[in-house]
Amino acid sequence: MAKIPHITVHHGQFRENRTVPPAQAEEAVQTSKEHHTIDQKRMPSPPPQQEPDPETRYALEVEKLLDEYTHFSQSYKDVARLIKNPIRFRRQAGVIFQQLIRVGKAFNARIQTFREEAIPPEDMKQMHENLLESLREFETYNREFPKLAARGNLPRIIELSKGLERGQKGLQSFFEALEEREKRKERK
Repeated sequence: MAKIPHITVHHGQFRENRTVPPAQAEEAVQTSKEHHTIDQKRMPSPPPQQEPDPETRYALEVEKLLDEYTHFSQSYKDVARLIKNPIRFRRQAGVIFQQLIRVGKAFNARIQTFREEAIPPEDMKQMHENLLESLREFETYNREFPKLAARGNLPRIIELSKGLERGQKGLQSFFEALEEREKRKERK
């Protein structure tokens, strides 16, 4: 078989390099097929994803809700610190209320998602209903807070905050009941 000249460019000059043999078309295709076949043999397919059990899915939804609640409560703790300094609070009141409104909307969205996607195991149905009742307190507060803040109705905001306290107590009792449930499962 005759060698086909291989032309290279070196510093702007064309040079012929006769030492490089040309690759045969059929050989190149065959080599490509072999590599592809070898790659397919080496790479095992990932194991099929198993659907988590209902209790695990519920726990994941509760965890997401807890993360959003933590963010929500931290924002309110930050505001409580600012209230102690009335001059600073007055200067930043607009920004603070906008942040609280944004955090409240995000928490309400998470509550709605939780309500739609969290399906509790049979033995947790009552606990779940109690939790949803507590979350309604937060939803009410977050829904009414922007209107009240816009009007500057501080007495009504304070009154509405009592609902937040009930919601927090409800969340706390849910997690206490959840902990008690886990202890009972461990004893069995």
